[in-house]
Amino acid sequence: MQIWASQVSKMPIFDISLGKYIAWTNGLVFDPQSLRIKLFKVQSRKDQYYIRVEDISEIIAKRILIKSQSEISEADDLIRYQPLIERNLTMIGLPVVDDTGKKLGVCKDLLLDSWGLDLSAISIRPSLLHRLLYKEQRIDALQIKQVLNDKIIIQTPN
Repeated sequence: MQIWASQVSKMPIFDISLGKYIAWTNGLVFDPQSLRIKLFKVQSRKDQYYIRVEDISEIIAKRILIKSQSEISEADDLIRYQPLIERNLTMIGLPVVDDTGKKLGVCKDLLLDSWGLDLSAISIRPSLLHRLLYKEQRIDALQIKQVLNDKIIIQTPN
């Protein structure tokens, strides 16, 4: 099953041990090397916290299930994820170009495998001028060559 990043980036988090909702996700921490979601950002009252993807029991019926509230961590506790947290890469909204430099549009959303949260595809919204001629297109993750802070580079379509 696949799910759009825009759907999971603002989901309620349900603590199975307490039997209640405890917080909401408010973003994703993405690893551009592996093309995987590594962490969910969690807003709980005043502070920013994180949940590792491997600590999520399941994503069902528009909610994220975790075993207990102890799965939620502060950034300081996630030492190996610090470079990704500090980079704060957001793919949605980045320009998408092919390897010749031709601009194809802007990344509108990310299609994720709902089990491992691997990137399956990106949805590209054409630039304003090109919207008259082209529809939104979906680019398979295998075509992504590189994700930089300011753009996504894909393999030139044949």
